[in-house]
Amino acid sequence: MPAKSSSKAAAATADAQSPSVSQRTRSARPSSSLNFLLLSLIFHLIYSASIFDVYFTSPVIHPDRRYSLADTYIDDQGASLEPLHAAQLARQETANHTAKRLVLIVGDGLRADTAFARQSLNLAPLWNRRDALDLEREKISQEEAARSYGLELRHESAQEAEGFYAAPYLRKMALEKGSFGVSHTRVPTESRPGHVALIAGMYEDVSAVTKGWAQNPMPFDSLFNASARTYSFGSPDILPMFAKGAVPGRVLTESYDESDEDFTRDATHLDIWVLDRLKALLDRARTDSTLDMELRQSGVVFFLHLLGPDTTGHTYRPQSREYVGNAAVVDAVTKAAEQLLSDFFNDDRQTAFIFTADHGMSRKGNHGDGEPDNTRTPLIAWGKGINRPRPLSVEHGEHRQQLEWRHEQRIKDAYYQKWGAMDQMWRQDVEQADITPLMASLLGLPMPANSEGRLPLSYLNFSPEHAARAALANAQGVLEMYKVKHSQRAARMLNYMPFHKLLPEADLSPGTKRVDQIKLQIRAGRYEQAIEDSARLLDDALEGARYLQTYDWLILCAIITAGYLGSIAHGLAFLLRTYVFRNDQLQRTRGGRGGVGFWVALPVLIALWSKFALERSPPTYFLYAIFPALFWGRALDDRHLFLAALRALHVRYAASSHPTLSLLRGTLGRASLAIIALAVMALGYLVRPVWSVGFLLIGFFWPALAIDTNTRARHEGLLSLWPLLCTLCALFTLGGLDKEESVPFLVSSGALFLLLGLAALGLKQLYGDGAPQSTCEDNSGPKVGSCANVPNTGDRHEARFSRVMRVQLIVLVVATAVTASSSYSLQRKQGLPLPNEIIAWLVLIFSITFPLTYGFRSSSGTTATEAQSRGQSDRGRQPAAHRLLIIVFAFAPVFILLSIRDEALFFAIYVATLLVWARIEGALQEERFLLQRYKDDLAAADQATTSQSSTSHTRCSIATDEPRALALEDLRIVITFIFFLHVGFFGTGNIASISSFYLSPVYRLVPIFSPFLMAALLLLKILVPFVLLAAIFHVLCVTPRSAVLAQEPISTRGKLVEPSTILGPRSPGGLSLADPYALVLAASCAFEVLAITFLFAVRTEGSWLEIGRSITHFVMANLLQVFVLALAGLAGVVVGGQTSDGTSNSSKS
Repeated sequence: MPAKSSSKAAAATADAQSPSVSQRTRSARPSSSLNFLLLSLIFHLIYSASIFDVYFTSPVIHPDRRYSLADTYIDDQGASLEPLHAAQLARQETANHTAKRLVLIVGDGLRADTAFARQSLNLAPLWNRRDALDLEREKISQEEAARSYGLELRHESAQEAEGFYAAPYLRKMALEKGSFGVSHTRVPTESRPGHVALIAGMYEDVSAVTKGWAQNPMPFDSLFNASARTYSFGSPDILPMFAKGAVPGRVLTESYDESDEDFTRDATHLDIWVLDRLKALLDRARTDSTLDMELRQSGVVFFLHLLGPDTTGHTYRPQSREYVGNAAVVDAVTKAAEQLLSDFFNDDRQTAFIFTADHGMSRKGNHGDGEPDNTRTPLIAWGKGINRPRPLSVEHGEHRQQLEWRHEQRIKDAYYQKWGAMDQMWRQDVEQADITPLMASLLGLPMPANSEGRLPLSYLNFSPEHAARAALANAQGVLEMYKVKHSQRAARMLNYMPFHKLLPEADLSPGTKRVDQIKLQIRAGRYEQAIEDSARLLDDALEGARYLQTYDWLILCAIITAGYLGSIAHGLAFLLRTYVFRNDQLQRTRGGRGGVGFWVALPVLIALWSKFALERSPPTYFLYAIFPALFWGRALDDRHLFLAALRALHVRYAASSHPTLSLLRGTLGRASLAIIALAVMALGYLVRPVWSVGFLLIGFFWPALAIDTNTRARHEGLLSLWPLLCTLCALFTLGGLDKEESVPFLVSSGALFLLLGLAALGLKQLYGDGAPQSTCEDNSGPKVGSCANVPNTGDRHEARFSRVMRVQLIVLVVATAVTASSSYSLQRKQGLPLPNEIIAWLVLIFSITFPLTYGFRSSSGTTATEAQSRGQSDRGRQPAAHRLLIIVFAFAPVFILLSIRDEALFFAIYVATLLVWARIEGALQEERFLLQRYKDDLAAADQATTSQSSTSHTRCSIATDEPRALALEDLRIVITFIFFLHVGFFGTGNIASISSFYLSPVYRLVPIFSPFLMAALLLLKILVPFVLLAAIFHVLCVTPRSAVLAQEPISTRGKLVEPSTILGPRSPGGLSLADPYALVLAASCAFEVLAITFLFAVRTEGSWLEIGRSITHFVMANLLQVFVLALAGLAGVVVGGQTSDGTSNSSKS
């Protein structure tokens, strides 16, 4: 009786866990899987954008009124003056303090420390080289440039010890004539948003970076539109966006051709071109009376956009003599421009100068994210209306505080060291948008409509009354933005709650009483109090605007979180239905569609949609609400699947002494460990060494703690190689990201790949994979016996594989040679030779297309896809090992072309680690399979017979290519897959943004500025490790168990006696899953946990490095799910392979 009971329990367990393909449901048909994948794709793409509705909406509004000093005057009774009288008073006030014209000079991509700090002499440019800068052609002699640069062509020993300053004229203006500070930008640190902040005082919403480099992607007001006339010279990527939408004829632009932006050559000629155009304009005015009158009117702006530092920084990086030399040219252009204007206007001292940058430049030669090197830019102001320098004194309390924090700053950050005499002068740091009200106040113009900058009064040489009125006008402009947003919200919200610091009173709009009080204070001469109150009003208005921008935070976060949790439930139901339960089990527990789930979800969706419709919410709100209702409705209808899963788990642990405890430990324990692992990976987004710790854990602790002694002994070769490869991978994620280009390193990496390719051609045993391959000509029925286990290593496959590999190795040699040649040419500033560019593109295109068009072919000579479309059998299928090697060596030339140092070496070690991991997982699956079937055989056998044979060996006679269902043990495989997915990115870069990868290798293919093409090449390099991971994981999933399971003796403990090999027919097989997408879909469910974590980790305050990273983390968590599903489909096409039931997996997908 006990024997029968144990037999039934074992049968029930096997019945719940190991269904065969013949028993399993065919609900995993292509239409069902395709519908699930499309729904998941749409869901994640839409929810990726949800963060911008929750936290970051567009700040662009269209108020009807802009404020200037004329709006700050009142009469003796406190009433506002008549507009004409107020305007007259304002003109009288501004005439004494403001400038007639303003010159804005932007050194695109110039770092603050490059402009201010002393540079070492090894960064000194070679001014006597004619190819560096043709100074004589520009009417600037080399001697004058050297004096302006602060150097002689021959250095004295004392000068060598002290170094030199890259921008001596700008430093002179800061130390002797004006004010200076550091301007802090916001993300994205790109040229367009940077210039919008400078000239419009408005920070674009972060999602605007997705609009690329489009001209004026959204309408906004700017200082140029308020000027009398603006003359702008510079890049065609920047100038037109301020002219478009402005008053016709008010903003005049002159730009060079885009083809002149060559990243492979010295870019100083672009800045000299700007100086030439300014000189030409002034020369024309000397003979054109109309132009002369226009230039001499009040309110004129000259905008000089100097692109050289940005272009040079991308190519040579900031710590180079080329970048520092370009900063010197910018300094010389600034000096020359001031002299030209001074001569033209007869030195009337009515010109104000502002020099700054739109963004900085990281040490890698990139920008875009919130790295401090990208967000810190120089700001120097001098001329009419600007305060003169103020030396710091320890006797002055405010000065003493600044001396103290700047001293601490220099100790903690080398960026602020070696600034020389500037350390003893007052420094006023500002936000980038603060420059807009500064320029508007200097010219006496109204603030742009969307400006949110704070007027930095310490830069202005205004009377106390004028300063107070300028501060009030600044506050009124920002308050007007809040009023518009307030009125818009109040008009459409059902239960509107206004910002508590700016509540409307009676019939007055928010803040009106506070403005009137400030006007009275100015009227009474209490200027300092008026300035303080204006600052508080401005801060409250900005805080209120942010409150209104995130007004829907709570309801949106609730909906989005419910959507992610519903996606997890929906995904689990799909996995249970498709990959776990048999058809007969589903029939017994089937629940009807359109049941309780539909009637629960529909009213909720209608209620949300009604609310959004009444409040005139954005269309995306309606989309966000669809998914929680859809997913949870389906999950409720599929509740029978979750109940069946609980019953199956209960059966699995019923035989243990403590079933409930075993159930909790086996399910909740695994789930808890998985969540902890995902949380640690989330930490790895901020701290790269976390991935190194992960490698040590899976490389050393996992084999020691989770794999038993017999298994370790049988697979000794695999488990000896595994920790070594994990250690090598850990070195890459532990290393820094600042790298110098190394041609010898690149050539060595190419030579390593060449040796590996030759070894692959020589080792025939690489082609065998231990899995049974059917090669019998009869395809009418299932293959049995020896026919099913004959390895498919025909001469046709080997001959084709050898030819393909030889061609790819030749391409690899060409790629290495052209990479070395192009790198040396670019380093010598000789540009990219046209033959090199053509060859590099041919190598890139050939490497990607050749394997698909020729390498992946069946024995009949057609591609796998063609064979399937023609209904041909898969008996001539190319071995998976062939295809994997072809893919690896197809992308090796691509990695060589786009690498700067050790990325190709990481690629090789990463792929080797993945291959060994796949072997280990296959071996562990076989061990679990044997142990379970052995237990089942013992339970079903006669007790006496079992006792007689307990000391002998037996053979496993079951069908080893029988597919299996998903099991709890697969959760660890899914988590490991996610780990390797992240390591494919972190191995050579940083998650902060795409700008963490070096751009200089891209110049070997694209020397002319082409942002989208450059980004595409960078993305290609990033995606290559993902493609290899997907291909190897695909093969691991669909490869059957090793054929030796049916031939080798097993011990009484259900373990194979003979040891395995790493390669050849005795090597482990795969996971023997019925479908290659099962574990990928399970991984997609796990990604939802990361997405929810990063949704609530988004920062809207703090440093912009933290804010920018938090945004990127959330978007990446969503995009990874899209990537992994797309890559799984791509792997199914390019790798092909055979599913466990002997059919082509491509046909099932």
